[in-house]
Amino acid sequence: MHKRIKKLKLFLKSSGFLPEASELENISEDWDINKEDKEIRENQSRRGWYLSGEENPSSVNQINDDKLKKLLKGKTDWHKEPDHPSVTITDELIKAIRVIGDGSLPAYVGAGGYGTVWSIGNNKMLKIFNLNSYQDTTDQMKTELSRNVIFGDLPNADSELMTYSRGVLPGEFGWKIMESLLNDESLKLGAPHYSKLNEVISIVEDSAESMFTFGGYLIPKFKRYSEELKAFYDLIDSTRGSTVSNKVDAITDILSDSSSLKIIDRAKESLYAYVFDTFSTEGITSDTLDEISDHYDLADDWLEKLIDQVCYLYLSDRTDIGLSNMGLRRATGTFVYFDA
Repeated sequence: MHKRIKKLKLFLKSSGFLPEASELENISEDWDINKEDKEIRENQSRRGWYLSGEENPSSVNQINDDKLKKLLKGKTDWHKEPDHPSVTITDELIKAIRVIGDGSLPAYVGAGGYGTVWSIGNNKMLKIFNLNSYQDTTDQMKTELSRNVIFGDLPNADSELMTYSRGVLPGEFGWKIMESLLNDESLKLGAPHYSKLNEVISIVEDSAESMFTFGGYLIPKFKRYSEELKAFYDLIDSTRGSTVSNKVDAITDILSDSSSLKIIDRAKESLYAYVFDTFSTEGITSDTLDEISDHYDLADDWLEKLIDQVCYLYLSDRTDIGLSNMGLRRATGTFVYFDA
């Protein structure tokens, strides 16, 4: 009998509730698990769904470090060229997985051109990526900048991806453990609302690309915003240092400077105005936005926060902002750029 049930039974007996105490004999060990959850546990066994004291056959505690390294290495050697170095999984990474994850074995999510992604439970993802490429410079910058903004409580801190731990692997690889977001594939399950959401975010993305890249301030249709766009482009241009640390320091300084923040605010206002003009042209109404918000349980100001975030992303050359690189943070109902 479960200890808590036994204590309750003794208490009821001592208090004179003998019939009630007898009824406790019929309560199973799963007394605190509802029927639906019990069926999931017994018939659809999923990671992290084991009671305290139960054996979890998919737990990292059931295999040693060498087997865990082999598991990660098998999917992480995604480059097949003979001259490409093999990935070496370190003890530091294994320890991070054991400490930060939920105890389940890492679940392979997928691979791109520069790295692989794993789910390690506890709403955390592991990314192992190639360091010997342009992507390395970009990835290092994104990670360092995100951490500076978050821990420095700088503007856009609540929209930066949280990175919990990171490190370097021997050779040409790095790793980081970051928060898990609801990704593009999951959002697609919300069709037909997904197509509307994608259209809205595409308009924001296309508008920012036209307005904030070189020469955008010269385009006739942006004439009324030309002064604001030119000032913002000059600000972006001033961050283009030759090293990761130079760029991160430059952007951090801008986000700490009141006059620079005013330039960013004016760029936000320009983008916001043009996006809503485009919505009117494309037939996207307030009802459309409300339907998207209600379906995905978004925050009331999700679109405003997205537009604000896009300006900060452009400041740091993070410009591939479509839904394939954005995720929904369910706790806040807002979108976060996760390729960071």
